[in-house]
Amino acid sequence: VEAWLNKRADIVIGTRDRSVGGMPPIRVFTNAVSSWLVSLSAWQRIPDSQSGYRLLSRSVVENVETESTGYGAESEILIKASIEGFNIESAPIATIYEDETSYINPVMQPLRFVGMIFRSILWRFERSGRER
Repeated sequence: VEAWLNKRADIVIGTRDRSVGGMPPIRVFTNAVSSWLVSLSAWQRIPDSQSGYRLLSRSVVENVETESTGYGAESEILIKASIEGFNIESAPIATIYEDETSYINPVMQPLRFVGMIFRSILWRFERSGRER
Protein backbone atom coordinates (compact mmCIF):
# COMPACT_ATOMS: atom_id res chain seq x y z
CA VAL A 1 0.00 0.00 0.00
CA GLU A 2 2.91 2.33 0.77
CA ALA A 3 4.31 1.87 -2.75
CA TRP A 4 0.84 2.48 -4.20
CA LEU A 5 0.49 5.74 -2.28
CA ASN A 6 4.07 6.95 -2.87
CA LYS A 7 4.30 6.09 -6.56
CA ARG A 8 0.69 6.89 -7.51
CA ALA A 9 0.51 3.54 -9.25
CA ASP A 10 -2.55 1.88 -10.75
CA ILE A 11 -0.97 -1.54 -10.18
CA VAL A 12 1.71 -2.51 -7.67
CA ILE A 13 3.31 -5.94 -8.02
CA GLY A 14 5.19 -7.57 -5.16
CA THR A 15 8.56 -8.47 -6.64
CA ARG A 16 10.43 -11.45 -5.21
CA ASP A 17 14.22 -11.39 -4.94
CA ARG A 18 15.41 -14.26 -7.14
CA SER A 19 18.98 -14.05 -5.88
CA VAL A 20 18.41 -15.11 -2.27
CA GLY A 21 17.98 -18.82 -2.97
CA GLY A 22 14.44 -18.98 -1.62
CA MET A 23 12.94 -19.70 -5.02
CA PRO A 24 13.33 -23.16 -6.61
CA PRO A 25 15.64 -23.01 -9.69
CA ILE A 26 12.94 -24.02 -12.19
CA ARG A 27 10.70 -21.23 -10.90
CA VAL A 28 13.56 -18.72 -11.13
CA PHE A 29 13.99 -19.68 -14.80
CA THR A 30 10.30 -19.72 -15.75
CA ASN A 31 9.69 -16.48 -13.85
CA ALA A 32 12.58 -14.73 -15.59
CA VAL A 33 11.45 -15.88 -19.06
CA SER A 34 7.78 -15.08 -18.55
CA SER A 35 8.56 -11.69 -16.96
CA TRP A 36 10.81 -10.86 -19.92
CA LEU A 37 8.05 -11.77 -22.41
CA VAL A 38 5.39 -9.83 -20.50
CA SER A 39 7.75 -6.84 -20.25
CA LEU A 40 8.30 -6.92 -24.03
CA SER A 41 4.56 -7.13 -24.66
CA ALA A 42 3.79 -4.36 -22.16
CA TRP A 43 6.61 -2.12 -23.44
CA GLN A 44 7.85 -1.61 -19.90
CA ARG A 45 9.94 -3.56 -17.40
CA ILE A 46 7.88 -5.79 -15.13
CA PRO A 47 10.41 -7.67 -12.97
CA ASP A 48 8.06 -10.32 -11.50
CA SER A 49 5.02 -10.70 -13.73
CA GLN A 50 4.06 -14.00 -12.12
CA SER A 51 3.80 -12.69 -8.57
CA GLY A 52 0.29 -13.07 -7.24
CA TYR A 53 0.99 -10.45 -4.60
CA ARG A 54 -0.43 -7.36 -6.27
CA LEU A 55 -2.64 -4.36 -5.76
CA LEU A 56 -4.95 -3.18 -8.54
CA SER A 57 -6.76 0.13 -8.46
CA ARG A 58 -10.49 0.19 -8.90
CA SER A 59 -10.00 1.86 -12.28
CA VAL A 60 -7.92 -1.08 -13.54
CA VAL A 61 -10.47 -3.61 -12.28
CA GLU A 62 -13.33 -1.74 -13.95
CA ASN A 63 -11.58 -1.02 -17.27
CA VAL A 64 -9.29 -3.95 -18.11
CA GLU A 65 -11.12 -6.98 -19.45
CA THR A 66 -9.44 -10.35 -19.79
CA GLU A 67 -9.96 -13.21 -22.21
CA SER A 68 -7.48 -15.58 -20.58
CA THR A 69 -8.28 -17.85 -17.69
CA GLY A 70 -6.09 -19.21 -14.93
CA TYR A 71 -2.54 -17.99 -14.61
CA GLY A 72 -2.61 -16.31 -18.02
CA ALA A 73 -5.11 -13.72 -16.81
CA GLU A 74 -2.47 -12.26 -14.45
CA SER A 75 -0.13 -11.49 -17.35
CA GLU A 76 -2.95 -10.34 -19.61
CA ILE A 77 -4.05 -7.77 -17.03
CA LEU A 78 -0.53 -6.33 -16.90
CA ILE A 79 -0.16 -6.15 -20.68
CA LYS A 80 -3.59 -4.65 -21.30
CA ALA A 81 -3.24 -2.19 -18.40
CA SER A 82 0.06 -1.02 -19.87
CA ILE A 83 -1.45 -0.65 -23.34
CA GLU A 84 -4.26 1.43 -21.81
CA GLY A 85 -1.73 3.70 -20.10
CA PHE A 86 -2.07 2.57 -16.49
CA ASN A 87 0.99 3.04 -14.28
CA ILE A 88 2.56 -0.25 -13.14
CA GLU A 89 5.10 -0.23 -10.31
CA SER A 90 6.88 -2.87 -8.22
CA ALA A 91 7.60 -3.23 -4.53
CA PRO A 92 10.04 -5.73 -2.97
CA ILE A 93 8.56 -8.62 -1.01
CA ALA A 94 10.03 -11.60 0.85
CA THR A 95 10.67 -14.76 -1.16
CA ILE A 96 9.15 -17.63 0.80
CA TYR A 97 8.72 -21.16 -0.51
CA GLU A 98 7.82 -24.27 1.43
CA ASP A 99 7.48 -27.79 0.04
CA GLU A 100 4.29 -26.97 -1.86
CA THR A 101 3.46 -28.63 -5.15
CA SER A 102 2.89 -26.59 -8.30
CA TYR A 103 -0.42 -27.29 -10.04
CA ILE A 104 0.62 -25.67 -13.32
CA ASN A 105 0.24 -28.00 -16.28
CA PRO A 106 3.79 -28.09 -17.75
CA VAL A 107 2.51 -28.47 -21.34
CA MET A 108 -0.77 -26.56 -21.58
CA GLN A 109 0.10 -23.54 -19.46
CA PRO A 110 3.18 -22.52 -21.50
CA LEU A 111 1.17 -22.99 -24.73
CA ARG A 112 -1.63 -20.77 -23.39
CA PHE A 113 0.93 -18.22 -22.26
CA VAL A 114 2.62 -18.05 -25.67
CA GLY A 115 -0.79 -17.68 -27.33
CA MET A 116 -1.63 -14.80 -25.02
CA ILE A 117 1.70 -13.11 -25.81
CA PHE A 118 0.91 -13.31 -29.55
CA ARG A 119 -2.61 -11.96 -28.95
CA SER A 120 -1.04 -8.97 -27.19
CA ILE A 121 0.17 -7.76 -30.59
CA LEU A 122 -3.47 -7.63 -31.71
CA TRP A 123 -4.49 -5.80 -28.53
CA ARG A 124 -1.93 -3.09 -29.27
CA PHE A 125 -3.22 -2.72 -32.86
CA GLU A 126 -6.80 -2.56 -31.60
CA ARG A 127 -5.79 0.17 -29.14
CA SER A 128 -4.02 2.20 -31.82
CA GLY A 129 -7.13 1.89 -34.05
CA ARG A 130 -9.33 3.32 -31.28
CA GLU A 131 -6.99 6.31 -30.89
CA ARG A 132 -7.40 7.40 -34.51
